[in-house]
Amino acid sequence: MNSLRRIPTPLPMHFTWASRPRLYGVFAWPEQISVLREALGTPRTNLHVLRGPGGVALLDSIGMRGGLLARLHRFLQGMTDERSEITLYRQALEQGLLVVLVDMPRDDAVTKARLRWAFQQAGASSVHYYGRFVNEALTI
Repeated sequence: MNSLRRIPTPLPMHFTWASRPRLYGVFAWPEQISVLREALGTPRTNLHVLRGPGGVALLDSIGMRGGLLARLHRFLQGMTDERSEITLYRQALEQGLLVVLVDMPRDDAVTKARLRWAFQQAGASSVHYYGRFVNEALTI
């Protein structure tokens, strides 16, 4: 568990109008995050971990933290695949799993493929790419 304490606090908002390119994935064990970090070879500031009730609150699946606009955004997401994916991540956190996200330094196919490979090497499940106005499942 000590390896988790060194990872920076996640960014305050997830799945918003101005989302930056990110990969999200679910991990069962903290040791997998160390494997991911090694496979990524990127600074820790690009890697964020959500866990437990605090992670559920940060994920803000119903938009309570961002006021009326955030609730409207979450309502509109209910008409897209993004709602089911947010729910999947919330349920993973409620089951004691870890949700890890990595901010992409560049939004391009090569970077996405490299990050996908790193998530797979570390044993992640439910890996998704989220870019501006697009999301893509990266695991089968």
